[in-house]
Amino acid sequence: MARHIEYLEELQIAIRFKHLCQPTHRESVFVEEKTKNGETVWTGFVEVFDLTGHNEAKICYAWLNRRTNGIKILTVLGNQFIDSAQKAVQSAILVDAQSAFSTDLALLTAQLEQAKKTLQDTKIKTEDLDAAIDAVRQTKENIHKRRNEP
Repeated sequence: MARHIEYLEELQIAIRFKHLCQPTHRESVFVEEKTKNGETVWTGFVEVFDLTGHNEAKICYAWLNRRTNGIKILTVLGNQFIDSAQKAVQSAILVDAQSAFSTDLALLTAQLEQAKKTLQDTKIKTEDLDAAIDAVRQTKENIHKRRNEP
C-alpha cells in the first residue's frame, strides 16, 4: 500500500512539473493492448488523474513504462481524441513506435507522417514532448536521490 502511494506521488510530481497543474488521483484502470494477431504490446495499470488549473485538459493518464534501458514515466492529457486509458496507451505506443521501426527509408517516412498526423490530431506539441523528456529526467534523478538517501 505504501509503495502504491509513493508511486502515485511520483506520477503526480511528473504531472505537476510537466503540465503545471494540480492532479488528483481518480482511479486505476487495467489496460491490455494487443495487436490484431492477439500479441500483447502493453499491459498494466494506467492511473487516471483529474486536473485543476490546466487551461485545456481536465484529465491526465499516467503510468510507468519499464524498459530494458530504464523506467519512463508517461503522461498523456485527455482531449477529444484521447478519452480513455486505453486510448492514452495507444497514443503513447504510436508516438514511441517510430523509434523501434525498421530503418527502411520509405517505411520510415510513411511512419513519420502518420506520427505527425497523430501528434496534430492529439494536439501534442514538440515542446510538450521536450518537456516530458525533461520531466522524466528530473523525476528519475529525484527517485535515484531518494533511494540513495540514508
